[in-house]
Parts: sequence; structure tokens; C-alpha cells
Amino acid sequence: MKESTKRSVWEENYSYLENFLEENGRFPTVKENSRIHNWLRYQRYRFKKGELSPKKSKKLKEIGFLLSKNNNDVLWERRYELLKEYIRKGFDPNVPRKPDNKGVEYILSNWLNKQRYNFRKGILPLDKAKKLEEAGVYFSWKQYHFEKKYQQLKSFYKKHGHFEVPYTGKHKKLRQWIDQIRSKRKEQLTPEQLQALNELGLPFKSLTKRVKEAREKQSEAELKMQFSKLKKKDNKDRK
Repeated sequence: MKESTKRSVWEENYSYLENFLEENGRFPTVKENSRIHNWLRYQRYRFKKGELSPKKSKKLKEIGFLLSKNNNDVLWERRYELLKEYIRKGFDPNVPRKPDNKGVEYILSNWLNKQRYNFRKGILPLDKAKKLEEAGVYFSWKQYHFEKKYQQLKSFYKKHGHFEVPYTGKHKKLRQWIDQIRSKRKEQLTPEQLQALNELGLPFKSLTKRVKEAREKQSEAELKMQFSKLKKKDNKDRK
């Protein structure tokens, strides 16, 4: 095989690895791509024999392919450090699921989604799960969404002293969330979520509904009182 052809094959395999890592946050398994898996083993062999050029060795190390320990563990730690740096810059550790660009957010989003998948399957090591939890990562998007809205509601109540969030303006989505819980999603809350809302004091009926019910009760009481008066008068007239 010509040297130029060897180089093109090497670069082609390397490019495939870069794309795979960006999409999955790890190296491919032998089942996913036996050819690339064997190619990586061959690169390791050539490195140990001193036959791999410094340039190629450096490029492999840049994507986390090290020889001294498990490559996926090394890559995991690198992604975790990237996440911590992202958080230090003031960003939410729960990176958007669909980032606008293919930069750091894109890499972290794919990586975190894979960690959540592994967590649900019960194959994410406990030490790694603990690290992510300590960093503020939620393994459930539903729980994350609840916590985010709950904190917004808590702040609103602290500032205004009530839960009548307006239907327009910057709190529009918060109001929609409250209405969804009141109308059909209360049953979908976990016991812990329900307890948190109860302790906060959120009424599960809107003010309009509560006023309407109060008026109906008042009208009912007034009718009973009126009926009682008429009954007394009727009894008096019969005497």
C-alpha cells in the first residue's frame, strides 16, 4: 500500500473517531465497529513498539486515546472537567438537550444524555453518578423541569406574597405550568413534589374557581337562611 494511501486511511479512521466521540462521548465498542476497534488496538501496538509517529501519537492523545488506562474512563474524566469549567462560567449544569451550535454545549449535551441513559439502565458506576449529582446534574428531565419551575414559583411568592401569576409577560410560562398541574398533572406528581408544593402553600384551585365556589356556598347559605325564614313565617301564620 502506498504511503499516501496509508495516510488517507489513517486520517479517515481518525475523522470517524472524532465524529463518534462528539456524538456519543466515548469510544466505539467492538460490536459497534469492529474495524475501528481493531484499528485502535493496532495503533496501541505500534505505539508500544515505537513505530507510531509523534504526530499521530499526539493526535490520538488529543481525543483521549491513552495507553496507560481505560480510554473511556479517561474520556469520561475529560468530559467531566469540561462540564465543571462550563459550570464555573455561570451556565446551568443541565446543558440544553438541543444546543444551537456544535460547540462545547453540543459535546456536553450528547455526553450528559448518554450518562442519563446509562443511569436509567443501571450501568452508570455509582462514583460517576455521585459526581454528576454533586455537580447539579439531574438524571430526569421531568424532575429538572419541576425543580426549575418550583424555584421560579417560590421566588414569585416571596416577592409578591401570592400565587396569582399573570397570564402575560415574563411569567407566562410559569402560569401555564401552574395551570397544567391544577388541571391534569397533579396526579402525575411524585409524593415529594406534591409535598413541596403543599409546604409552599400553592392552592390546587385557581383564585377564580375558589371565588366561584365561595359565592356558590354563600348563595346556598343565603337560600337556606331565606327558606328557614319563610318556614318560620309559614308556621307562625298557621297558628
